[in-house]
Amino acid sequence: TYVLTCAGLGGASEVTSVVVNVGPPPGPTLSANITTIALGGSATLTWGSGNATSCTASSVEDTNWAGGRDIAGGTQVVSPTATSTYSLTCEGLGGASEVTNVVVSVVPPPAPTLTSDFATIALGGSATLTWGSGNATTCSASSVQDASWNGTRSTAGASQLVTPSVTSIYRLTCEGLGGASEFTEVTVTVGPPVAPTLPASFTEMPLGGSSTLT
Repeated sequence: TYVLTCAGLGGASEVTSVVVNVGPPPGPTLSANITTIALGGSATLTWGSGNATSCTASSVEDTNWAGGRDIAGGTQVVSPTATSTYSLTCEGLGGASEVTNVVVSVVPPPAPTLTSDFATIALGGSATLTWGSGNATTCSASSVQDASWNGTRSTAGASQLVTPSVTSIYRLTCEGLGGASEFTEVTVTVGPPVAPTLPASFTEMPLGGSSTLT
């Protein structure tokens, strides 16, 4: 309460007062559903304004997080290309201002590898596929031509024997933090089956005779 007392001639006096109510500060909140993502991935920022009358977003590294924000709160998906600090500044009645930050770190993207010991096999033959996952959190295998390759694969890497009946494309798709995804492929070509020939110059001969095998 603020009081002002004024006195006039002859001792006349008057008093007036005003009350200024003080409420809670703005109290903004800002969080990320994931604070480390792989390059190419994304995170969802969620904000609230507390007791604010206005809010503004800012980031030096990611200009997509900029400008006014709804004091009712909300969410925004961000896909930074480098580690970024996201700030939310909210102002309350009387100019009271508070800032909150969240950092989203960016790590290398997944880098799957897939090789075959044979690029071409004869029909009925086999090839060994060997894979690695790079910086992935999950990996899955797929092939339109050879269903034996389909399904999840260990991020630790391993190998698998395949025996395609037709030329087949084998794909490995790996996902990193924040949903970043990369794939790689290898093709195993299937040629004609082995067709050995063994002709003899004579298929019938007297005892003691000879025949030439080619």
